[in-house]
Amino acid sequence: MDFSDPEIIVSETSTLPYACRIVNAGEVHIFHKLKGGLFIASLPSSEIDTVYQSFKQVYPDIKPYKNVLQTLLQNGNNVINPAVSLLNIGRIESFANLTMNAIGNRDFIWVMMIEVAVGIMIALYMRAGVIAGFTKWAMLKIKTRKSALGFAWLMGIFVFLVIILAPFLVVLLQGH
Repeated sequence: MDFSDPEIIVSETSTLPYACRIVNAGEVHIFHKLKGGLFIASLPSSEIDTVYQSFKQVYPDIKPYKNVLQTLLQNGNNVINPAVSLLNIGRIESFANLTMNAIGNRDFIWVMMIEVAVGIMIALYMRAGVIAGFTKWAMLKIKTRKSALGFAWLMGIFVFLVIILAPFLVVLLQGH
C-alpha cells in the first residue's frame, strides 16, 4: 500500500465516540455513545465533507473541524495518559498492588493532581479560543505537505519532551 496515494483518507475524532466492553467471544456491549462534543477532521483536510457526511449517519451530533490539528490539540489524553502510565508502570504490572495502594499513595495523589490541573488548563484553553487560535496560526504557516510533515514532527518532539519531563516535574513538586 502506498501511503502517499491521494485516494487514502485518514480521519480522526477528538475523543472516543463510545465506551464498550467485551461481554463474550464475539459480543460487545456499548454502554455509552457520545452525544455531543465529538469533532472529526481528515487528512487531507480537503476531504472533510466526504468524511463528515459518512460519520454523520452514525453520529448525528458530530461537528467537522478544518484539520487534524484541532482534533489533536483538543484532546489532552495524548500528553496525560503516557505520563501517568510511565509514572505507574510498576503498579500497572501488578494490578492488585495498584488497587490496594493507589488511594493512600502520595505519588499517585500528586500525579492525579497534575492530571486534573492539566485537564483544567486544556479546558480553559479551549474556552478561551487558544486552541482554535493556534490552529488558525498553524494553518497560515503550513502551506505544503512537506511543511505539514515537518510541523507534525516538531509537535511530536514537543509531546515526547513533555512526556519525558513529566516525571521530573512530579519529583520537583514533591521536593525529593
